[in-house]
Amino acid sequence: MDILRSTLDTIVPAAQAHEKWFVPTYPVTAPIPEFFVSINPLTVAAVLGILAFGILGYVSDKRYQQSKLYAKVEGAIRPYRDYAAGVLAVATGFTLLWAAAHGQLLATNYVLPPGIAGGILRMVETVVGALLLVGLFTPAAAIGLLALYASAFLLFPAIEPIDYVNFVGIGLFLLFFARGRYSLDWFLGKPILTTPAQRKWAYLALRVLTGFTLFWLGFLKFRRPDLHFSLMDQYPNFNPYVILGWFGLHMSRELYVFCLFVVEATVGIFEMFGLYTRVAAAALVPIMMVSLLFLGPGELVGHLPILGTLFVLIVYGDNYNKHRDTARSSHPAEKRTSG
Repeated sequence: MDILRSTLDTIVPAAQAHEKWFVPTYPVTAPIPEFFVSINPLTVAAVLGILAFGILGYVSDKRYQQSKLYAKVEGAIRPYRDYAAGVLAVATGFTLLWAAAHGQLLATNYVLPPGIAGGILRMVETVVGALLLVGLFTPAAAIGLLALYASAFLLFPAIEPIDYVNFVGIGLFLLFFARGRYSLDWFLGKPILTTPAQRKWAYLALRVLTGFTLFWLGFLKFRRPDLHFSLMDQYPNFNPYVILGWFGLHMSRELYVFCLFVVEATVGIFEMFGLYTRVAAAALVPIMMVSLLFLGPGELVGHLPILGTLFVLIVYGDNYNKHRDTARSSHPAEKRTSG
């Protein structure tokens, strides 16, 4: 047990993306309660509950996909796929421009180094962000995004960039999907060189890597709850925990953070395995938006790529990469290659 705990403590401290934006990793102001470092009935029940939700989600999702309601929802949402790549590109591009302007790489807690190397990365990040924002040379910009992510492994401990592996999914999605008709690429008539099969694999990568990121960051709240307690201590009078109390939902801080872990881990598993993809993605949007009330615009900018990804997951669902006929969608790529 001690060996397992030591191993987890070695690999999990990297998964501090949200907390590291606002709380230094060390020192922290709150200890780790014994509740989180011991096996007890609640932790066992949570693990079993997550597994049960996964199995229940798999069975019920299969039945839902065969229902008339699913077909109706699919038909209503499908036209919005035209905007998916554009929304994701604009959201990601804005975040990159913000990070570059503040001397950061991809996120607040990755400060660019001084000197020539940092200057080059800052310039690349600015160019990639601008290209994604206006929709020009989108495949090249997507490759640039993947290169920026890869550079994080050279600047920080190798375990750190796992926090943001979802950027790999974003880069692959934008590499293979058309930017859409509201872009310079569309206006200039640049051809679409990808196949439906490539686009399905790119979407699968986006969904799985996003789900893994959500699970990874949720798991942090179990292994390093002290970081989230410290974040709550910085905003003691106004935070989601306090807001819940206003509505009569009272619980201990330990139980609150534990519930966050259960919810985020479950949503991450659902996204990874394509279970109620749309529902899980939609459920995350208000959860992420609530934190804006007390953390401010920096929180919104940091979450824009995730919010853009959630829009993609909502409009594409969990079957785009599974059924052959979904390749012939209303996506601009199919329209332009067929014309």
